[in-house]
Amino acid sequence: MHVPICIILPSCAILRLLANADTAGLYYEAEDMWFGRRGAPEDKVRALGLFLQAGEAGDADAEEMLARIHMYGAEDIDKDPYEAFNWAAKAARKDKLQAMEILARLYLTGEGVPDMTEKDRLGLSVHWYTKAAEQGNLPAMNDLGDLYRMGKGVAKDPKMAVQWYTRATKAFNDDMLMMRPVIAKSYNSLGALTYQGSGTKQNITLAKEWFSKAVVFGHAGAKTNLEQLSKQSNRKPKSKEL
Repeated sequence: MHVPICIILPSCAILRLLANADTAGLYYEAEDMWFGRRGAPEDKVRALGLFLQAGEAGDADAEEMLARIHMYGAEDIDKDPYEAFNWAAKAARKDKLQAMEILARLYLTGEGVPDMTEKDRLGLSVHWYTKAAEQGNLPAMNDLGDLYRMGKGVAKDPKMAVQWYTRATKAFNDDMLMMRPVIAKSYNSLGALTYQGSGTKQNITLAKEWFSKAVVFGHAGAKTNLEQLSKQSNRKPKSKEL
């Protein structure tokens, strides 16, 4: 009796599901070991090896985590912008937001990226920042605001800068504790642009409000900006813009 091969062997789709489940399990094991949670002993070096196994098998979460590790470094693990770029490029193509932001930042600084013209490099930075920002990544929103404010990689457009800084502040919520320094920068930049009347109507009262919020969120220079603003009336302030 002839038995169809599909009964004997799993389909490619089933094999892919099994492989994905296996790499996902490896990723979560590595994550537990990285953070030392759910009873796993913290061991970042061993965890890195597990992330590498999962990443090489194509797990997008592992690829993104490897990009983060090599971008920022960790205990006993040095920064490596070339590896960060390699893994961020893979994960970004799979719509991982933090990978997009890391990739954009590397294109912006030129660290770890292939040889190309500055124009092309900055253009790719804007591309990935925009893609990440449009999907809600707060650091990308703030950094994209910076690029439009400075005219770096795009035509200088203070109105667009104001829009992205504003979107960042509106997207923030109190659960995003790690994002407080990012939002502090956005508020400080909004304060400077609003007082200068750049990209928005000049409004000294509103500028003070933005600087005050930046102070609450811990921006180092916002308090100085607020003090300068109080002393100045008809001339533009020397606002500290990051």
